[in-house]
Amino acid sequence: MVKIIKKFSVGILIISICSFMLFTTPVNAQALNNAITGAQNFANTNTTSVINPKAMYDLLNLIYGLLLGIAIAGLILRGIFIGMRIVLGTIGERVDAKKMLVEYLWIVLGVAFGGAILRAILELIMTLV
Repeated sequence: MVKIIKKFSVGILIISICSFMLFTTPVNAQALNNAITGAQNFANTNTTSVINPKAMYDLLNLIYGLLLGIAIAGLILRGIFIGMRIVLGTIGERVDAKKMLVEYLWIVLGVAFGGAILRAILELIMTLV
């Protein structure tokens, strides 16, 4: 029974990773060229303004989105694993899975509220800049 759960979990993990790779935005090679050109232009001019608020907001928004996506994907996989242990496991595994379910719910709440707090801090920082 445990072997079936492990094989099914690995299959779900592979499918999730493949679908995550399919739906992510492609890397723009032009952005690297723009960064290098911008650095050269900055080095050639004597400007004192270093921070571009729009670029900083876009970068922080990208990092926030990636971290939130990774957290949600991990939570989904963990939830699938716990659910399979409850449905397909023996009585001892079901008891352990129900104990894991309580921890899982606290982690879900932590990610939800942590993400909301992080988003609020990000918006606050961008209003101050």
